Amino acid sequence: MWAALCAIPVGETRSYGQIADAIGSAPRAVGQACRANPWPLFIPCHRVVPAGGGGNGATGGYAGNRRGPLADVKAWLLAHEARASSSGSTMSPPGQATSPCPGRPEVSRRVQE
Repeated sequence: MWAALCAIPVGETRSYGQIADAIGSAPRAVGQACRANPWPLFIPCHRVVPAGGGGNGATGGYAGNRRGPLADVKAWLLAHEARASSSGSTMSPPGQATSPCPGRPEVSRRVQE
């Protein structure tokens, strides 16, 4: 599950259903795992949204909140990444991967546990 989230490029999103199909699970289980993400700075669960955007531009929940400051953080992160990726920015220092997961063996080990 965590590896599937790490595979989503900066500036892009995937639906809960797309992730579920990729890992052989159910969309609700993906949402619950995203909610329980202990490493939101390293595992980009904010890139997972409802199918079709959830209607009215909704981005889905973030850290178990559909409204309020944390949900606003998710919307901000998505907008920020979209702007950065459209401007050609890699959002990483030269020579580093754009995704926070590759090259992070401590995260990879924990994902496998």
